[in-house]
Amino acid sequence: MTDGQTPTRPDLGALYLVHGDRLVKVAAYELAKFQRVHAARAVVGDVFAKLIETPPAKPIKNWAGYLSTLVRRHAIDVGRGEAAEDRRVLHATDIAKSEADDQWDAADSRLDVEALWPKVAAVLENLPTPERQVIEMTYSKQIRNKDIATKLNVSAGRVTQLRNEALRRLRDAIQPSEGS
Repeated sequence: MTDGQTPTRPDLGALYLVHGDRLVKVAAYELAKFQRVHAARAVVGDVFAKLIETPPAKPIKNWAGYLSTLVRRHAIDVGRGEAAEDRRVLHATDIAKSEADDQWDAADSRLDVEALWPKVAAVLENLPTPERQVIEMTYSKQIRNKDIATKLNVSAGRVTQLRNEALRRLRDAIQPSEGS
């Protein structure tokens, strides 16, 4: 090349014919770390496609080394990306399974609540007024302890005591007796 001439791009097809098999081995070596050897040819194809789209700005003296570096880097990126995708899929599968299990558990819980509701309603009716108010404000209206304390003119600690006592009474009423 003489001064003033732009560097000529080599024939990428010829480079692929000469170095393609070795580059696939380089990609396979890197992808084996991620158990993705099957993607080796695609990695090499990606590198050559990228070179066609965007040739290097500076002249390359050692095309074999340059291609090898590009393939190695792209293989690592692909391996990491696919491994991350697999983790996301596994995580999503675990979440879906967990949600399905939760739905069955929730259905079981609803059935239990429906069967126990008459006992719960009777206990709630017979609770002392402050305990019943605390339960109603906490669970029906979802009011915080601090705000319940202000409304009932008691301390937040007393609200907790009232709720715990009411829940104990409910638990005692719905648990089967030891003799049955």
